Amino acid sequence: QERKAVTLLQQLQTIRNEKAAKRREQQARKSGERAKKQEIEASWRGKLNKERRKDRYREQGKEQKRRDMEAEGGGRAAKKARRNSRASG
Repeated sequence: QERKAVTLLQQLQTIRNEKAAKRREQQARKSGERAKKQEIEASWRGKLNKERRKDRYREQGKEQKRRDMEAEGGGRAAKKARRNSRASG
């Protein structure tokens, strides 16, 4: 009777261990898939952020150039006036 109980407990423990191993394997597989997706997403996000930074820096450069021209008395109107004064002078 006792041997039957021990055998039954061993069988139950074996089943639990197999289920746990299967669960760990499935979690590892899903974790790998998730990591791969995150890597792909990080890649395109990085490219997108790089492009946005380039655009922002380009716009900042244009703005700075415009401010410098205004500080020098430049701009379209001043440029046109200088051109006209050279042509008439």
